[in-house]
Amino acid sequence: RSDRVERRGSVTSAPWSELRQDFWDRVARADHLLLALDYDGTLAPIQVARESAQPLPGVVPSLRSLSANPATTVALLFGRPVSVLLHFLASGLQDDPDRIQLIGEHGWERLRPGDLRRYTLPPKAAELLGRAAQIASDEGLSALIERKGTAIVLHTRGLPSEVAGKLHARLRRVWSPLVHSADMRLDEID
Repeated sequence: RSDRVERRGSVTSAPWSELRQDFWDRVARADHLLLALDYDGTLAPIQVARESAQPLPGVVPSLRSLSANPATTVALLFGRPVSVLLHFLASGLQDDPDRIQLIGEHGWERLRPGDLRRYTLPPKAAELLGRAAQIASDEGLSALIERKGTAIVLHTRGLPSEVAGKLHARLRRVWSPLVHSADMRLDEID
């Protein structure tokens, strides 16, 4: 990595070490801080069996400590529903889970103190996702498919890359008529 980082816009480039110091100086002067952390792969190890993604030792007490400061907002980001994240964190947050904001379904669910909000898809989009799920089931892929409120995910983690590539290509082929007929897209994520 270069020791110089260039920012877009009117800010000129500066040595990386100066940017880091500038960042920490601004953090130290801030009246309020937001600490937003992704759960999978940051607070919990990535797991082939996603239901096994328990937080690393010390994570929950650290989150409680950070969120106890009224000048700090802690937000956890999660690709699955907020209820699943609550399950993973419940043992350590049962006394005061409301101090940490939980963002689920990639932003389509948000739990803030005393307020769970779920944003819904338009009916046509929900219908198309249902059709896509049915197509995947018809292809015999139900065990690898996760239906989310706003997406369908093919999980291939732990499979040989050749097998995963063939599965991706297969679903891309059978789902492409749906994608081309509507305002939908196919994305590959890791």
